[in-house]
Amino acid sequence: MMLSRFVFFMPAKAVASAALQIMGVMTVVCAERSIVPIRVKNRGPLPVQLEFRAMSWRLEAGRSVMEKTLDLIAAPYLLDAPAGGEVCFRLCLRAHDLESERAYKLLIHSDRNPEAVVDAASAFVTPIGAHATLDARIEETANGRRLVLLNRGTARARIAHVLDSRAGLLSSCFYLLSGACTHIPLPKDARLITIAATDADGSAITRSIDAAALAPVALLT
Repeated sequence: MMLSRFVFFMPAKAVASAALQIMGVMTVVCAERSIVPIRVKNRGPLPVQLEFRAMSWRLEAGRSVMEKTLDLIAAPYLLDAPAGGEVCFRLCLRAHDLESERAYKLLIHSDRNPEAVVDAASAFVTPIGAHATLDARIEETANGRRLVLLNRGTARARIAHVLDSRAGLLSSCFYLLSGACTHIPLPKDARLITIAATDADGSAITRSIDAAALAPVALLT
């Protein structure tokens, strides 16, 4: 049976709107099934009831699309978190042998603000050996030039930053999932574009491309 890495990422700081903090980042090597405990701390002055939901996550035309899934289940899905206290729930992974990475979002509802949904964390199930294949190219459009990033690989890439030598920061800190594409508009006087990216296995690259060049450039292979 093919092994996969189950990687759970959380925000670097607590979610201020809900006074919640997800504790710990964990990587688990798993086969067909895996159960991962997740601790959540309520840093607020009042007790809250929390509802946990795991959703499948993909990118379409640069937009996040989330759907219900049975591959990853949060259990129990309802917990009462005392003021200043912690609760523990489990993420139960039920994905079978995978050819490419699957991505999920963990959503949290609080009874203190039932209309709000906190996008609390991302989770990835990555087959051993899967990696990103990231290409970059410059396109001419009716609205000017744009940078196109395409991930043809079987795992995510994390884009740390996209910089222009003249205009500075153009974009930063986002995932490009397997099979996804994104477009970043370029300034009219853009000259040298620098892209810093990290593969799912942690290997990092920084490459620069001429904003006037139209030939594709391989960043991660």
